[in-house]
Amino acid sequence: MGGSDGIYVAGQPHPRGYGTFARLLRRHVRELGDWTREQATVHLAARPVRHFRLFNRGTIARGEAADLATIDPTTVGTARPTATPISLPPV
Repeated sequence: MGGSDGIYVAGQPHPRGYGTFARLLRRHVRELGDWTREQATVHLAARPVRHFRLFNRGTIARGEAADLATIDPTTVGTARPTATPISLPPV
């Protein structure tokens, strides 16, 4: 399972709490190629669901809850300044 040691202190998230999974995708899928996108999806979505026994989640299937996100595999994991970790790029 993926994880981060970024914690909340006094209502402020640590910058490491943002972008951890995007950096993981960049490094292991795009740069190293040691995981496929499908393997990374299981690692970051399906395994935590099974571990925490969150039923009705973690797969894309009829009748299941749909918690979906889309990413651009060519840009996922690009660096963000730690001073503004939650700023979004222009659309």
